[in-house]
Amino acid sequence: MNKVILVLCLLIPVGTILFVAAPAASAQPAASEVEAIDRLFKASGNEYARIGEKKDVFVVQAGSSSFYFSGGSGNLIGFSIIAKKENFKRTVDSLAACLTQNGNMDFMKLFLDDEGALAIRFERPLDSLGEKEFKFLVGQLIGAEAESREKLKAYLTK
Repeated sequence: MNKVILVLCLLIPVGTILFVAAPAASAQPAASEVEAIDRLFKASGNEYARIGEKKDVFVVQAGSSSFYFSGGSGNLIGFSIIAKKENFKRTVDSLAACLTQNGNMDFMKLFLDDEGALAIRFERPLDSLGEKEFKFLVGQLIGAEAESREKLKAYLTK
């Protein structure tokens, strides 16, 4: 179990300062999160595969795209790569189009990842998702990826 460390420093003339150091978000989802996501996938009827060293990443194929789902810090995280760095023309116009598309989507974020790939993602509290909400979010991610790919096709080379 994660612990929160509290450090209390008293400075007489200035007052009291309280520092709270929270643990960093876990890079690996907890086993209970993985089990919860697995249950939601089974109940939703979506076909999926589990990948990763601990089989803690779930992959859904739709058309030629792959959609990845995992847990972390109590959240369900879903994402897909729309275009690799070399397949996305970065210009003022393309970035403006990305901002416009980002504003048109609910629950989703369009972004350039650390490697420069154009990707889309969402993050939702896992404990707030029932079967219907989960199935809806999977469908939303698939739809938002297809819509973004269509709206940005002038800037995609593959």
